[in-house]
Amino acid sequence: MKNLYLASLAMVFATAAFTACSTEDGDGLNGGNKPNGLRTTVGTDIGGAKNVKEVRVMAQYSSTDRSSEVITTTEFVDNGFTMELPLTVAAEKHQTITAAVLNLPPEVTMTPASFEGFLAVFMGYDLDGRKTGTFHLQQPSNIFGTMARYYYSDSDVRINGKAVDQSGNEWVYDVSFTKGWNIAYQSQEALSRDTNLLKITMTTKKIMNTAWYYYGGI
Repeated sequence: MKNLYLASLAMVFATAAFTACSTEDGDGLNGGNKPNGLRTTVGTDIGGAKNVKEVRVMAQYSSTDRSSEVITTTEFVDNGFTMELPLTVAAEKHQTITAAVLNLPPEVTMTPASFEGFLAVFMGYDLDGRKTGTFHLQQPSNIFGTMARYYYSDSDVRINGKAVDQSGNEWVYDVSFTKGWNIAYQSQEALSRDTNLLKITMTTKKIMNTAWYYYGGI
């Protein structure tokens, strides 16, 4: 099973060198996490993605035998793109998401016990239709990193609780999805100056000062 969801400690930008960023805080969700015409714009100083000609929003699934599906596409022009997400997504592009799919620890509760939806990833493609990399909305000023993850849900969902993993890292969940598109922010910080242990937080409370980054080759 692919671990594509809330409890992924190996954050993309912790292992890959970023190639570019924008200075614009454009998450596409006007007024917080509620669906509202959903338009996402990347700033014009995102240079470094010169081979990208198209941006695709792809639904990612936990099952290894199910391929990603295209939700919507747009052109990559003038070193940026504007993506208008559909207000609704057909049910055949959903999957059933449970606590196990999200890799939630037993101390964390999810209500209801399951919902239909998916994790959405922004991918760049060249003129020949080859994947060149991925776009991520994150907070560059935080040395440990804060990354935004886009989710589509067919219902309201609440995920709440705290847990400590086998290494001693603390996980905190404060996630409230509404029906439609949502953003969950994953951040991590040191528990103290005297340890390498981390506090990892997942929340749908909007985090400011985020910017779009492009990572080639992933």
